[in-house]
Amino acid sequence: MHYEELEPISREEASQTFVRDDDTYATCRSLLCIALHESDWRWALHQIVPFLRHVHPEVRAVAVSSIGYLVRIHRTIDVGEALPMLYALQADSYVATRVRDTLEDIRQFSSAA
Repeated sequence: MHYEELEPISREEASQTFVRDDDTYATCRSLLCIALHESDWRWALHQIVPFLRHVHPEVRAVAVSSIGYLVRIHRTIDVGEALPMLYALQADSYVATRVRDTLEDIRQFSSAA
């Protein structure tokens, strides 16, 4: 694995990737790009949350981490949209550790919206 700089992408590019959903790498990359660079955290969260239910565990894991990044960057989150899915994912052994970390990020960094 090698480090790759994640540059901002347009909403259109992210949306096209999410609609196609045929490339796990591209989906994960787009999730991270919007989490790290999108100025409208509500739009970003709305794009990320559906991927918490994704069939591929790698995508679920990146979606969970992306919510943590949003909280750390924007210092807020819509708990009504994010928390129910995060709590449900605590039983998913593939993402449970990331869920714990993200819930801690929410507790530590968020002034919940």
